[in-house]
Amino acid sequence: MLFWLGLLLLAIVALGLVQAILMPFATGFAIAYVLAPLVTRIEPGGSAAAWRACLSSPLPSLLALILLILVPLIQGQIVQLITRVPNLVRYLQDSSASSSS
Repeated sequence: MLFWLGLLLLAIVALGLVQAILMPFATGFAIAYVLAPLVTRIEPGGSAAAWRACLSSPLPSLLALILLILVPLIQGQIVQLITRVPNLVRYLQDSSASSSS
């Protein structure tokens, strides 16, 4: 029992360390999972059925909602990147200068 608890704790810590890396993949998986029934419904009917399904489904609203949520998050990350770039460049220059000495 102790082994499984330790393994669970190790898995939780490992997922916490790579959370920022896995988040885009998890988001893409969730979007694909939600949209899979729509694609299955559209696929056999041809193009006319595809347009009807797209127009009658809540897909445009869902995409607008996703954009409303993601755009501010991406904007915040871009601002953070822009503010951190000078420090990162300075760190890389200091690292390369100290390693070449």
